[in-house]
Amino acid sequence: MGHGPGATGGAAAMLQTGRQYLDLAVFFVFFCGSVYSNKYVLTSLHFTYPTIFQGWQTLFGLVFIKLVTLCSKQERLYGLDKPGFLSLLPNFLFFTGSVVAGSKALADISVPIFLAVQNVTAALVYILDHAPRFKGASAVSLLGSAFLVITAALIVLLDLDMTFKDSPYFWLMTHIVCSSVQTLHGRVADARYSDIDRLYYSYLVSVIVLAPSSLYLEEAFLVLDFPYKSQADFLAGCLVSGISAVLLAIFSIHVQEVRCAASVHGAARSLAALGSVFLFSDTKMAPAVAILVVINMCASLLVAWLPRQTLQLPTEKRPPPAISRDDAEQGKPLIEASDDEK
Repeated sequence: MGHGPGATGGAAAMLQTGRQYLDLAVFFVFFCGSVYSNKYVLTSLHFTYPTIFQGWQTLFGLVFIKLVTLCSKQERLYGLDKPGFLSLLPNFLFFTGSVVAGSKALADISVPIFLAVQNVTAALVYILDHAPRFKGASAVSLLGSAFLVITAALIVLLDLDMTFKDSPYFWLMTHIVCSSVQTLHGRVADARYSDIDRLYYSYLVSVIVLAPSSLYLEEAFLVLDFPYKSQADFLAGCLVSGISAVLLAIFSIHVQEVRCAASVHGAARSLAALGSVFLFSDTKMAPAVAILVVINMCASLLVAWLPRQTLQLPTEKRPPPAISRDDAEQGKPLIEASDDEK
């Protein structure tokens, strides 16, 4: 039996598909690991010092990416010059605000509610990307985004049992706003810098900002009296949170071009929310809130799956904008597509 070009091409396609599924499976593991380890340290161990905890995670991510770069002969980071710093400065600041606010919110909000309301970020970015005329927008995506926003708003209103400024939902809203603005700012920021470049420099600026902030807010002194600071479960939780957070960020960049990445991301959030019900004691929800969470998660899955197969709203065809790096000695991402994926 001969092996022609068709057989070779089929094997290559199967290999590529297998790699994509493996990448998405690894992404799912890192996503759940990041959410659960953060929730465990923040809630189960009551480590409510966000400048310290997020400072540790960003420092770990900074060192990890730098070590990978130094150990690689082909991959390196693009140098941050003054114009690039000024262009990316809002991205750095909103990134720092997002991780700190998200940490404060997750400490007091159950995982299903946190992830359901957090889905608003993708919905807001999609809506604002196509507003005000919504040319080229998928009708299904717009409808799903509207469901995400409405269900998230109802979840907050039904579960809010104190004044908003004293509620963890204030920090959750701050987290969503910072994340949304950071994503939108990436559309207009200096195009010389890849996603990995921005992640690395975001970590760097966060460490620089959070280190003095922990002293100013006295968290660096309060943490000395923390009862779990020398115990194995606390140290293990911090280590897992640092590793999973940076690997999740890198794999999120790596798999974002995979065709089914969006749907797997939605599935990962849904399964992480379901698993947290059995892992954490603070996941008790009123029936109405639980129903809204389920609707929200289903809407996120529909937004991911359906737009590729549905009719889109009328739009004018325009050539894609040309984006190039000015410097011939441009930096390369830490994770590049293989020859089969290009």
